[in-house]
Amino acid sequence: QTTSNASDAVTVTARAGAISDAGDTDTDIVTGASGQATLNAVTGIGSGNAIETSLGTLDVTNTASGNIQIREVASGGDLDILNALQSGAGTLIIRTLDGILTVLAGPAGAGVSAQSGAVTLDAQDAGGSGNGDLVLNNTVTSTSGKINLDAANDVIADANGDVTSTSGEIEVSAGDNLEMADGTEFTTGGIIDVDAGNNVLLGSLN
Repeated sequence: QTTSNASDAVTVTARAGAISDAGDTDTDIVTGASGQATLNAVTGIGSGNAIETSLGTLDVTNTASGNIQIREVASGGDLDILNALQSGAGTLIIRTLDGILTVLAGPAGAGVSAQSGAVTLDAQDAGGSGNGDLVLNNTVTSTSGKINLDAANDVIADANGDVTSTSGEIEVSAGDNLEMADGTEFTTGGIIDVDAGNNVLLGSLN
């Protein structure tokens, strides 16, 4: 672990294999509150047992097989996604246990993208403080996999936060509200299922 808040605070590259969790005794990757971790692998990152993190920003790429599974475990731990790219057929799961999960806007941010595997972005609120929001300031795409957008509190998508799947289902589950900016589109050749505990503010579902 490091206390660095730098954009290169932690870099882990598995050039021909996977990045795996050896066990859950300790948090796997720790940076300063605004530090960035960059993870690159070929056959999975946290596949089958999520990589536990305490970070500021995440940049993660997997190029061939296996899943991407990341769990931000810090209390009140917000996590920004700079880039999440799953080029193989595996799933892509990123969740916060107690904090805001944000897909950062471009041009620095590259959004979230997968192929045939399901995408799950999940902001939980273990502390009950109302900070379990999922914020989409950039695109979330999947070629054919299901896209799950889950938040204990609000799912918020600005005008750049389009969600697109060629044929997979788009499912939104918000404990409080879904708030889509005018011009935001959730688009798929499959079905769209939206469930909010309170209000739904629509851009476009098509």
